[in-house]
Amino acid sequence: MKPKSNIKGVAKAAGVSPMTVSRYFNHPNKLSPESLERVEAAVKTLNYVPNNAARTLLRGNSGTLAFIGHVAHHFDYTILRGIEDHVYECNYLLFLCNADSARKKERHFITGLLKQRVDGIILNPSYNRDNLLVLAEHHVPTVVVDPKLPDIPFDVVRGDSYEAGYDLTKTLLGKGFKRIAFIGGPKGVTSLEQRLGGYTTAMKEASATPITQLGDYSRESGFNITTQLFSSRSPKIDCLIAANGLVARGILMALNTLGLNHPNDVAVAAFDATEEYFGLETPLAANMVQPAYDLGQCATQLLIERIQGFDGPPREKVLPFKLVTF
Repeated sequence: MKPKSNIKGVAKAAGVSPMTVSRYFNHPNKLSPESLERVEAAVKTLNYVPNNAARTLLRGNSGTLAFIGHVAHHFDYTILRGIEDHVYECNYLLFLCNADSARKKERHFITGLLKQRVDGIILNPSYNRDNLLVLAEHHVPTVVVDPKLPDIPFDVVRGDSYEAGYDLTKTLLGKGFKRIAFIGGPKGVTSLEQRLGGYTTAMKEASATPITQLGDYSRESGFNITTQLFSSRSPKIDCLIAANGLVARGILMALNTLGLNHPNDVAVAAFDATEEYFGLETPLAANMVQPAYDLGQCATQLLIERIQGFDGPPREKVLPFKLVTF
């Protein structure tokens, strides 16, 4: 059977992916000489001329993607950089929607993007299942970054949060800390619960008592919880693990207000605390960092594969954290 004269037909005849054929027309300088020659031969053989219908086969209706997240957070900003670079390479345009982790704003952007007929969405969600179900009902290709939410039929890209919580706690125990408390982060967030699970396991293995005070991912949460902890008569805490960099900043502010010094009186460790971004004057005892840029790149690749026609079951890509010690 003669291959069809469309993008997929050209790709099949050349033995390459549809994305490679797109690059032949849009960014030929990015192809290897071998790929360039193979696509060129297939185009001539099939007398293929690119048109709007063919582009739709490759890129959906609009040639646009969207990212919904909380870009004020350094974590989401770095995810965005990974997305942007990959989107540019694939010749898409990108909508940026800063939802501030607010469910109402998130729904507003989802509704607007559906009207714009974007080809796909990458979402670091506010943990509102209803918002995600709207996307599922409209069959919009979607990739979720970070949290894994039960019964949501989307591809997920996330860090290995359980191992991160375990490894960070083991590192701190190895430094001689015994009374380690976990501070901040909202209840019900899968990634946070996994980190707590790793932390709890490591503490129990060391015959140490887990101390957990949750709140949210804000500086205020870190400040308030730390103030309450050290104002109570609870046993002396020698190390605090912050749920993220903003919580770490709040912890340090509270310690300063209380007349306590990091790291001499109380050490502080964290997840995803970038020293330069959060203005931490003293290095943390340890910092467990997600590969945010790689998460963005991976999420974009999965999304484009869905747009191009991949219709397999939801996939989950788990990337390792990096432990930074000082």
